[in-house]
Amino acid sequence: MNIFEGLSEKQQEAVETINEDLEIIACAGAGKTGVVTRRIVNILKQKKDITPANIVAFTFTEKAAGELKSRVYKYAKEELGSTIGFAEMYIGTIHGFCLKMLQEYIPQFQSFSVLDEIKTKLFIEKNYFDCGMRDLGLKMYVETGLFLSTMSMLNESWETRNNWDKCTYDALEKYRQSLYSQHYFDYSLILREMLDQMQNNDEFRERITSRVKFLTVDEYQDTNPIQEKLIRLMKNGGCNLCIVGDDDQTIYQFRGSDSENILTFKERYGINKYIVLDKDYRSSEAIVDIAQRVIINNNRRLSKKMISGANFKYEEGDTIYREFEDIEQECDFIADRIKALHESGVKYSEMAVLLRKKKFGEFFSASFDKYDIPYIVEGVNELFSTAECQASRGIFRYLNGEISMTELFNLWKGINYNLNLKDLSDALTYLSSIDVKKLKYYGEFILQEIYHNFLRMIYITEEEGNTVTEVILYNLGKFSQVINDFETINFATLPKNKLERFCKFMEYTASGYYPEGHLDNTYIRPDAVNIMTVHQAKGLEYTAVFVPQLSKNNFPAAGVGGKNVWHVISKDWVENSERFSGGIEEERRLFYVAITRAKKYLCLTRCPHGRDKKISTFMIEAKDSPYMLSYDDRMEYSGKQLPPPYGRGGICYQLEFFDFTRFL
Repeated sequence: MNIFEGLSEKQQEAVETINEDLEIIACAGAGKTGVVTRRIVNILKQKKDITPANIVAFTFTEKAAGELKSRVYKYAKEELGSTIGFAEMYIGTIHGFCLKMLQEYIPQFQSFSVLDEIKTKLFIEKNYFDCGMRDLGLKMYVETGLFLSTMSMLNESWETRNNWDKCTYDALEKYRQSLYSQHYFDYSLILREMLDQMQNNDEFRERITSRVKFLTVDEYQDTNPIQEKLIRLMKNGGCNLCIVGDDDQTIYQFRGSDSENILTFKERYGINKYIVLDKDYRSSEAIVDIAQRVIINNNRRLSKKMISGANFKYEEGDTIYREFEDIEQECDFIADRIKALHESGVKYSEMAVLLRKKKFGEFFSASFDKYDIPYIVEGVNELFSTAECQASRGIFRYLNGEISMTELFNLWKGINYNLNLKDLSDALTYLSSIDVKKLKYYGEFILQEIYHNFLRMIYITEEEGNTVTEVILYNLGKFSQVINDFETINFATLPKNKLERFCKFMEYTASGYYPEGHLDNTYIRPDAVNIMTVHQAKGLEYTAVFVPQLSKNNFPAAGVGGKNVWHVISKDWVENSERFSGGIEEERRLFYVAITRAKKYLCLTRCPHGRDKKISTFMIEAKDSPYMLSYDDRMEYSGKQLPPPYGRGGICYQLEFFDFTRFL
């Protein structure tokens, strides 16, 4: 296979550019993964002195890394005939790379592991009195997230520490020491340690820079200042640098991403080779036109104009808007459109409702239940409200003496599955044999083991074509993740204390512990409509996208009140602190991302809700497009011009059996 087969002229130019630094601005759906893949293979093909170990590619998520890695191996096998030595190539997140290098070259860190955001919060609460949180006057549980955000900002602004007050400095050092004493990193500490070693450890820096000869940074628009410093240090070490991104899709500024990195990259690095991949192969001409008419209203952006390269045609009625009197009408309309699309041949899993705020998810859940539409809602609040997860939670409430066996029996009888009553009785008998008060050692009481034993005994199996059962199994698997997160930190806790703490965790704090953007797309996903926030949808794609509640103060969102990180530390201590403030341009980029998740169908709706009375500026901008039509009852979906199904968003697997261990 020719490495350039099927590429456009601009894509081919990017693949061929391997002798100089390169900036690739890739619009939504522009095929950037294919370009990066082939460029890496081309480097190995043309540069005989370069080995796979000399190539590093940073991705924003592990899922993106897996996709890129599999493609690199595929093309390398076809083009080079072998993938020997490819295990030495690094493709993954920048955090993963830093951990790998620290463990490989500095013995002290070989036993360290990384806590994700949820597990870090659990760790903080377990070590509240020793981790510096109390020193800053922050309350356990209520302000754990605020404390973690503060620590992350300070770690990433470590170079300004001479400006901090002693109390804050000491709190951060307590936090670091509490993690290091148990051989843990959080995400911000990995970067801080890596930067410190690169700046002050000559031998370590030499090892890194002599190893990395070609560095690719995907989703460069989402880098923060400390990540940019690390990239600069590696570039100064002599590597070839290629960055790939789209300034119009910078939506993580609330987490520290700095859009200035990509906006000024060419000037700061003296880049001569600048390629814009402006053809969107994912979306129809209508979607592209609507997105373009919205995003051009941002002042701070790179000049470019996206065009459609989709191989299916636009049909009248593909892109519509409508306004309603109340949210129930709005939800019912969307449910009706979903049913009509499904009848025309669109899989449920190829449709998504993208929310600006999670709180509206419950309205769509109620409406979809009424219309018998299968759906999954990303977010633990909604997860815990499902009958199957209420029943799962009941297992531990029963063991903790909070509910009776009869109540637990009724909870499991209440799920939408015809359980065998003898199997359920046997499972309840198994639970009744567990007397937590008599257990002395933590190894005798493992939450995950009890949960899985119970599920195996009631024997819920998937029936081919039964979407309801698929959703139940999916939610049970997600609940297993909640247990795993908790038990990672609290495994070595005495049984009675562990059970009580887990029940409190579920009751008081778990719903807030799965933050904006937390989406593990490695799950096997059922054929169901996806309800999620726009942040969670980044990187995904769907045949049909619905964006509701397009009212002022919701989308664009009004500023959030209450206590924030600037009540704890000074803005002067954080580099370019204004980037965290967001604003209308960041909200518009978020809306642009929502629109460009759609391949063919887009539905924008709104209704007055609470103080959100006026129409969103973004809906007005979208209506400037001649393709954005007011819904007419005579509009029908032909089903004749459907895009290829099962993109990165709507993967639907038919399972022969369900194995709970894959969620561990």
